[in-house]
Amino acid sequence: MRFITVDEQSKVPVLVWEERDSESPKVVSRHASMDEVPDADNLDVWRYDVPLTTATRTPLNPSGYQIVDAQGAPLWAGARIAFNVPSHFINTVSGKGTFTEASQHRGVRFVSDEPMNVYDRGYITAKRREQYSAVGEYQYQGQYRGMHVLAGKIGDPFEHGVTKTYVVLDQDPRDVCVPVPKPGASPAR
Repeated sequence: MRFITVDEQSKVPVLVWEERDSESPKVVSRHASMDEVPDADNLDVWRYDVPLTTATRTPLNPSGYQIVDAQGAPLWAGARIAFNVPSHFINTVSGKGTFTEASQHRGVRFVSDEPMNVYDRGYITAKRREQYSAVGEYQYQGQYRGMHVLAGKIGDPFEHGVTKTYVVLDQDPRDVCVPVPKPGASPAR
């Protein structure tokens, strides 16, 4: 099943999502307007009702860049996420957690479900659930031009190999949206 979310703050405000079995919905396409969406009249439309990381210079996203997850979805305080982020040297750690906020330097803060190791000069010095990650890349071209996408790579192709790093939304965005009535539909009572 497909549906649309509208994010009025974003440079590309219309997202088409697809739901598959028991997985969280995933973004399948981005559009500048509803007119570009094929078969838009037959899809449910939802509008976000919370502050998002696509709004800049706000308490949630103090940076001057729109921030989206590795699949192009905006995040909000309390959003459930899945991640694979750098931990130490060329290693990564993956898991699930709750997004809290972006930083002015385009990093993200989140609380992981499980405690994660904290390294200092190669040694594990603590375990904690509150995390900060700078995973992501500014996009100079393409569909995410002008946005900071929470995806990247770590390592090198010759010695250690390359591992993808990311932060992705792991929650149905309709949890924080309100339905947009179709033109000509009677208002809900």
